[in-house]
Amino acid sequence: MSFILADACVVTVNSANDVHERGSVLVRGDRIADLGSKAELTAKEPNAEVIDCGSNILMPGMVNTHTHLFQTLLKGPGDDMALKDWFTCMTGPAAVELTAADIHAAAMHGCVESIRELPP
Repeated sequence: MSFILADACVVTVNSANDVHERGSVLVRGDRIADLGSKAELTAKEPNAEVIDCGSNILMPGMVNTHTHLFQTLLKGPGDDMALKDWFTCMTGPAAVELTAADIHAAAMHGCVESIRELPP
């Protein structure tokens, strides 16, 4: 199956950090196959489903590289709090109660959450 994400502001991560103000992306299966205008891509892949992405920004997914793995067990409670209150009222007091086994389990859970399939 193929589809074209059409007419978005496409932010790339190529070596030039190109931005295509009105670009389109062709996706075949689960891979990005090409980048260009909607007309160019529909000519290459006439049976692709076209998804209008005008007035949207299309950019690569973000990868979390800043983790506090022991805190995976503390997710949820206090999410509605300001950062200072969250730390002083919830995370700080709860973190000191974690055992070594708790921290190990949290770190393993955090690592599993971070695993993603890499391209072949």
